[in-house]
Amino acid sequence: MICAYCRAKTHESPCSNCARSSQLAGRYRLLQEISDNDDILSYRGEDSSRSDSHVLAQNIRLRRVAATAMAKRLDRVLEPLSRTHHPGIPRTRRALISPGSEGTGLWIIREFIDGPTLAEAVERHGAHPLHVVLDLLEGLLSALETLHGH
Repeated sequence: MICAYCRAKTHESPCSNCARSSQLAGRYRLLQEISDNDDILSYRGEDSSRSDSHVLAQNIRLRRVAATAMAKRLDRVLEPLSRTHHPGIPRTRRALISPGSEGTGLWIIREFIDGPTLAEAVERHGAHPLHVVLDLLEGLLSALETLHGH
C-alpha cells in the first residue's frame, strides 16, 4: 500500500513513515502508481467499503483555495456521471480534497479498468485490421452518445 499523505510504501494504517492515515478519506487504499506528470498523479487502488473495489485514484495538485472550490464544482459535474451506465465509460465515484506532503490535492475516484493502452496493444500485436478499428470507433461513438444524453 502507498500512503495517501507522504507517498511512502507502508503495510499499515496509520503510515509507518508519517504516522498519518495511509488511506485516502479513510477508505481508499493506493496500491500501485500508474503515472505521474506535473499536474496529475494516478494510482490503481481499492475501496475498502465495496466488493467491486478496484478504483483509479487521480490526485490533481492544486493550491488549497482552488482545491476546495474545484472539488465542489466537480461534485456537481460528476454526480450525473456517477449514474451513467455504459460499458465504455468508467464510473466516477467521487471528488474529494485531502492534504498531502506536497500540499492540498484534489482527488477523483473512478472505476479502474484493467488492460493495455492502445499504444501497448499496437506495440504487442501490430496495427489492427480495419474491421477492428471500426468496432472500436462504434463503441466510442456509443459512449459519446450516452455522455451527451446526460
